[in-house]
Amino acid sequence: MRLSVLKNDSQKEDIDLSQFIKEGDKGPFSFYLGRSKDCQIILEGREISRKQAEISFADGVWSIKNLSPSIPLIINGVPTLKATLETGNDIFLGPYRILVVSAEKPQVEEAPEQPEEENEADKSVAEEDEAIGGDDEAESLDFSEGESEQISPDAETSTLGDMGSEEEASFESDDEGGGFDDEGGGFGEEDDGMEVADEATTDLPFVEFELSIFGEFAPYEKFKIVDKETFIGRDKSKCSIILNDPEVSSVHAVIKKNLYQCELEDMGSKNGTLLNGKRINRDIIANEDEFIIGSTTFSVRAHSKFLEQEAGRLMPVEENQVIDVEQEVDIEAAFEEEEEGEETAEGKKVSKGPKKKVSLLEQIKNDPVKKKRAIMIGAVLVLALLLIDTGPDKQTEKEKAVKIAKAKDAKKKKEEKKEKSKFTPEQLDFLDSTYLLAKELFKQGKYAETLFELQKIFSITPEYKNAKQINELAKRGLAKMEQIERKRREEIARKKREQRVKDLVKKVEVAVKERQPELAKGLFSQILKLDPENYEVTQLRLEIESWEKEAQRKQAEEDRKRAERDKMVEQLSPGKTAYLAKDWYKAIIRLNQFLQNSGMDEDLIKESSDMLTDAKNQLANIVDPILEKAEALMEGQDLKGAYEEYKKVLFFDPSKQKPLEEMENIQNLLTVRARKIYREAIVAESLSLFQDAKTKFLEVQQVSPSDSEYFTKATEKLKNYLDYE
Repeated sequence: MRLSVLKNDSQKEDIDLSQFIKEGDKGPFSFYLGRSKDCQIILEGREISRKQAEISFADGVWSIKNLSPSIPLIINGVPTLKATLETGNDIFLGPYRILVVSAEKPQVEEAPEQPEEENEADKSVAEEDEAIGGDDEAESLDFSEGESEQISPDAETSTLGDMGSEEEASFESDDEGGGFDDEGGGFGEEDDGMEVADEATTDLPFVEFELSIFGEFAPYEKFKIVDKETFIGRDKSKCSIILNDPEVSSVHAVIKKNLYQCELEDMGSKNGTLLNGKRINRDIIANEDEFIIGSTTFSVRAHSKFLEQEAGRLMPVEENQVIDVEQEVDIEAAFEEEEEGEETAEGKKVSKGPKKKVSLLEQIKNDPVKKKRAIMIGAVLVLALLLIDTGPDKQTEKEKAVKIAKAKDAKKKKEEKKEKSKFTPEQLDFLDSTYLLAKELFKQGKYAETLFELQKIFSITPEYKNAKQINELAKRGLAKMEQIERKRREEIARKKREQRVKDLVKKVEVAVKERQPELAKGLFSQILKLDPENYEVTQLRLEIESWEKEAQRKQAEEDRKRAERDKMVEQLSPGKTAYLAKDWYKAIIRLNQFLQNSGMDEDLIKESSDMLTDAKNQLANIVDPILEKAEALMEGQDLKGAYEEYKKVLFFDPSKQKPLEEMENIQNLLTVRARKIYREAIVAESLSLFQDAKTKFLEVQQVSPSDSEYFTKATEKLKNYLDYE
């Protein structure tokens, strides 16, 4: 058995277990896998149990069994507890992968001699098998993927192999080191082939004790009590069972063992020791007892290999069985009525008369003489049993099983020979040649052709050698090839999809770089259809979304600034409109109002200031000459002319204070003059001196300002004098 051990798909070691099996040994042998240093195959890791699995070899069959349910045993993709191993098996235990490189059977001893007829039959069958390549080759062909047990050409032999692997569980060594001591059926034979006398009986203790340990701080799952004193606690230098539990003392308790019993004693611990729910100081522990130290629970298991080996020699006695015995009494005191009884197998006389049924234990208990005698007989019996020489000729149960298996194998070959006799020589040649062709095609991996050839065999007979097994394996191989082809196509499609995704990612990167969000979003949807979990899409999408948000922010900022600018321009518009219309006074007023606003753009402030300066200059150019003319008229006592000029000044610049004052003064003077003349005109009119009245009214118009009351009245009066002219 050659194994290749890998951890996380990296090679760890190659192991050949066949080197531990001597030529001719048929087992059983046990090899352990786990993190314990005692294991033959050490698998490191906290998730691995100290003894995770067991590989067994018995009667030519390799098998594996999971010993701890914490990690599942997976063979060819199917979880299982126990399975037969063949070449090509793929085993998974946690992070470890174990490939069965070769599961060839070591050479075994020849079967015991059979009767002459059977030997001749076997010989002839063997010759035929040799001629067609041997049927046993199909046993090593296993391409199963999803089955924990392979198809064996000889189901009964496989069953015996399973029995052998189950029996190995009882052959553990005292130190749990892998079953290579004399008790485990390991290397117990001498190199020269001579059989050694079985001395295991004399070395066996009467009772063996084993602890099953449960809890967070349990260092082992099972612990066999071997030493006379087994200390339990936290002190690594003093204790055999170390519990890293803060509730446990350094040396918490001790188990003292002799040949027949174990005693549990608390070593004065702080938190005490509970046995079957009660706190104890010292007490005897027996099978099925349970005691607790800290948060760790210990279950006691007791069994006797001595009684197991001597079970065939001891008379079976049922529990609470009542045995009819006759008390041994003196013949002279037995009265003459009692007749002599028949002699039993033990040499005792059994009375034919009425007998009293008394329990043997009660008789021994009540009779000191019998009690002493029973103790002596028991000691002699035990000593005799211990000294019995099993002898080299005594057959073990395993040897008997092997003989039975070989006898069945010979019988099977005889039946095959008998089956062959049913066919004609032509049919037999056709079956043999077709069978060999199918086997060769199977070895070449041509499973479809193999199935085609096997159908030819099945058309003649449904049972021919290992045709059914090869047919089943070919179907599995074909299914596996189809699965491989399907995976290959899926891999090609996956690679194409990955390449397509890469090309699209390059395009989307360009679109993102060039700030083309619509194109990028379209490419995103294509990539996600091909690869929904593509992380590059997520990053690029975040980038383009971030850019879009920034662009929106900038656009909003520009819109806000544009709105504010429009508002400023709108506020400047009245002053600018008046300026362009050369309404200098109004332009000056509006421009001054604009300049009083805060937060205006510099260019608008400059523009409005320039217009304001120019408007003021233009207004001054118009008003100043008029003022000069008005002042000249004032000097010439042409009050009305001066009044009219001042009026023009106020028309262009109503803010001028001096023209207002001068006009008011002139208007008062002219009003007085006009009122006097107007009254004279009214008097003349009343005297029918119409020509004088008209003259006076005209003088009022000349004297009074055009906007005065008397100018208006005089004008109205003169309308009546038009016809008079």
